[in-house]
Amino acid sequence: MRIIKADGVCPMVVLDVFKVWNSLQVGQQEEILVSTDWEAAALELEKWCKETGNEYHGYQKEGNRFNVRIKLIRKE
Repeated sequence: MRIIKADGVCPMVVLDVFKVWNSLQVGQQEEILVSTDWEAAALELEKWCKETGNEYHGYQKEGNRFNVRIKLIRKE
């Protein structure tokens, strides 16, 4: 599982995830954990997953960090 530490606000967190997704080959999948201090990241990443066909697996708050789990799926 790849870990992305992305501090800051949108669009930087979503952009960091997009870069990983965009680097995947067609048909490839990768599970990632996004660790961020931005509270709204979980909602924004859930929305992004729905719009792009990726899987949102939820989040957990640990201290002042929000850890969001996503399965990236590169389709055509």
